[in-house]
Amino acid sequence: MKYIRFWIKEADISAEEKWIIELKENHEPIGNISVNDVSKRNNFCSIGYVIRYRYWGKGYATETLSKKLLQS
Repeated sequence: MKYIRFWIKEADISAEEKWIIELKENHEPIGNISVNDVSKRNNFCSIGYVIRYRYWGKGYATETLSKKLLQS
């Protein structure tokens, strides 16, 4: 949560953060996670993800977001 608070604090009105999700074994990109719709006044942001269909339900978005949050 500290990392998300940092994004909100540091963001400009049009700011967006985006990270590629890739497989560990071969670095194949399979999707992305983004932080957008940042509202400093309301201390709020949206987090979204896109994963290629064949990788749905395997925990890739959860794992990636968890790792980003632990970086804080």
